[in-house]
Amino acid sequence: MSDESTELTAEPVDARKLLGMPRVQYITPDFQREFQWAEDQFDQLWSDIRSAAVRDEPHFLGQVILVENNSDGTDQYRIIDGQQRLTTITVFACVLRDYYSSLDGSQGNLVNQTNNLIKFKNSLGEEERRLHLRSSESNDENLEKVVNETISSADGNIGDCYAFFNNKIKSEEKEMVDKIRETIFTGIKMIRTETGNINSAYQVFQTENDRGLDLDAIDLAKSIVFESAARDPEVDADRIKDLWLDIVSILDEVSSAGAKRPITQILGFSEYNCPMSAYPSTFIRRFESIVRNQLSKREESISDLLEFLDEEASIYYNANYPVAHEDAGQLPDEYVQRSRRVRYKNPHSGIVLYYLYKNNKNDKQMLYKLLDLASILTVRLNLNDESQSSKRDPNYVFVRKIRDRNDPIEAAKSVIRQQTPADTALVEHISTREFKSNDITRLVISELERNHFGKRSCVIPFSSFQIEHIAPRKSFSDNTYTTWRSNFNHNSDKFDQYKNRLGNITMLSEKDNSEAGADPFNEKKSLYSNSDFSITKRVCKYNNWTYKEINERSKDLAELVIDTWTVE
Repeated sequence: MSDESTELTAEPVDARKLLGMPRVQYITPDFQREFQWAEDQFDQLWSDIRSAAVRDEPHFLGQVILVENNSDGTDQYRIIDGQQRLTTITVFACVLRDYYSSLDGSQGNLVNQTNNLIKFKNSLGEEERRLHLRSSESNDENLEKVVNETISSADGNIGDCYAFFNNKIKSEEKEMVDKIRETIFTGIKMIRTETGNINSAYQVFQTENDRGLDLDAIDLAKSIVFESAARDPEVDADRIKDLWLDIVSILDEVSSAGAKRPITQILGFSEYNCPMSAYPSTFIRRFESIVRNQLSKREESISDLLEFLDEEASIYYNANYPVAHEDAGQLPDEYVQRSRRVRYKNPHSGIVLYYLYKNNKNDKQMLYKLLDLASILTVRLNLNDESQSSKRDPNYVFVRKIRDRNDPIEAAKSVIRQQTPADTALVEHISTREFKSNDITRLVISELERNHFGKRSCVIPFSSFQIEHIAPRKSFSDNTYTTWRSNFNHNSDKFDQYKNRLGNITMLSEKDNSEAGADPFNEKKSLYSNSDFSITKRVCKYNNWTYKEINERSKDLAELVIDTWTVE
């Protein structure tokens, strides 16, 4: 089967067939994660194997996905899925080998049978390990020690694995150990899936062991990069590895979804024009197409692609986290504040900030106008309670329209009109929705104070105030607030519908918020009248605080919210 073959073969196997065939060797590629199984996984596997041995029943251990990588005289395979399980089974086999070696000489046959799962003889008659972990990790050195019976110096996860199963085996009678050995040999069942193509391997990479720690799409993208570098003698493979690690480490910091999303966004709005997709298999297919097809057509190498991604990753990071970036001092506070507003509860804001910063950083006036419009889009989506996934398309449409239209300002406004509800509908929704104690609520209250009540020119830091509920939220759940219950007809169910509405929320300094406590409304008013915030002072105009006042104030503030976050 050639390296480019998309043919798949799958067959059920036991450990003896998978690990015990002549001259078969398994290599863990550099793009794979380290061996990470620990006591929880060891204990579950032990429980499964021992139970199967007691019942004399097979135990299914999942699938092992391999890509053929033949070497001189050896059937060599790269492990795409299953290295955590194969490594643990190999160490367990070492424990069994050493157990039988410690008994009298009559166990030599069992020692040799077990050792056959661990080692094989190459074409020169020399013994080699069947399993190799990543060449860059200490676990491979520790596996070498376990395989060669220098157990005392093995540490890390491999050392822990050996110690765990060794203690378990020592606690069993020999009859039970024999049953466990036979279960390891023939009772463990796996599906061995082989292909010659990394993308085909990903297509079958669906059955994840529920206690496994397997690779994801970005790991497979790394394998495509490293393979491409290995094929090109003019490419510095070490430089490629360093670049890739730098790119992923930078973008992992920016995106809670990992580096895949930013890489997809960067490529989607580049000359590589890779259509964006959140689906891992589609991402891998399109990324592989760039590496294997587009680079040659563009007369570029994998080095050119990674140099581009490395530069863009820094721009992406700078655009999204300007205060943490090494060049942060060059970015004015206006950008820092505006970019923060675009990010509020918006997991897809990265592409917006990246594109706006990259293409407008030399035109600050245009950049700030577009950031303000992006902020309007973010706030309106949040106020309409759009789900995180529903926020995705508006952000991408926003960038596409700005890119494709001659007038980016009008393009941005048209997206806001098309992707969010009309002002009248949003006012109605805002006046009855819940406002939780989060950054969106803090943003709404502070911007109402800044633009409509206090008429302040500077942004109000969230650290300078606390959210105050005029009617305490615990009015019916805490007897400290019993004086408030008559204001709301002793109806706790109805109060629950009103307590978190915008009309019941204002802002106070930390000191004033602490002092307000459980005070009745008239006593709170004396505190509010001396507040530093005009929006809070205005509450004093009300003579009472009931459902009627909350409803009235909610509608008034909702109108002001839309006046703050609207487009002409």
